[in-house]
Amino acid sequence: TQTPRPYSANIVKTLFEDSRGNIWVATKNGALNLYNHKLEKIRSLNYLFHGESPNVYCIQEDNKGYIWLGAKGQGLYIIHLDSLQQAARHFELPEPVPGVSKNNQVYTILQDQQQRIWIGTFGGGMNLAVYSGGHHISFRNFFGTHETLKDIRCMQQDRKGNIWAGTNNGLLVFKPDELLQNSNAFTLYRSDPGQPNGLTSNVIKIICEDHKGRIWAGTSGGGISRFVPAGKDSAAYFETFTTQQGLSHDIVNGMLEDEQGDLWISTENGLTRF
Repeated sequence: TQTPRPYSANIVKTLFEDSRGNIWVATKNGALNLYNHKLEKIRSLNYLFHGESPNVYCIQEDNKGYIWLGAKGQGLYIIHLDSLQQAARHFELPEPVPGVSKNNQVYTILQDQQQRIWIGTFGGGMNLAVYSGGHHISFRNFFGTHETLKDIRCMQQDRKGNIWAGTNNGLLVFKPDELLQNSNAFTLYRSDPGQPNGLTSNVIKIICEDHKGRIWAGTSGGGISRFVPAGKDSAAYFETFTTQQGLSHDIVNGMLEDEQGDLWISTENGLTRF
């Protein structure tokens, strides 16, 4: 007998609240649904796509009211909130190395403090996207030819303007204006057995900034790590918390801070309030 597969319609890949208070819900089976603030379903949005519905992994709204949908394998879709009755515009991201690198596995989208859109892909690095309406879009790629940094899982901009990116090979941080001038203007933090106060895993799945401006990284297998910046006489380091400190599992999938300052951490074995 075959083992029944998990019901993929109930596997939620991403949730997003838009500027009008509506909730976008994308599931693993390709469904995209819109709910109101009471979680009453308004309608399915699968008519936005031509043909088979994409596997939407991330959703972001820009300052002009455009919704950016990143899909695993299908690239990028853009639709304006005022035009939800129309089909979304579909864009494939150019390959950093033609025929070699994959750039359409879009895992994360970030709008920075200057309203620029950054797109993180799994296999093609990071892209700065400029959209001017219709079918007009341009991309500038970073890290796509970098063997260890081309897999971008998550991004977060902190209050100082730094962009942190979680990769499959460590935690990346850069100042966007400096990176635009110099593609090597970044710092990479990696796990190192010789550094007891380093990251405990290089696979970074989620990044969170708390109300004190501290950066937390959720990892795959190493629990959560808090970044401690360098001081006058000390180098930067990480303080790590794992199942030994009460975390429900060391594979962390999500992290959010509530109004009381507690972190809610979803793992492979439930939910932890930290």
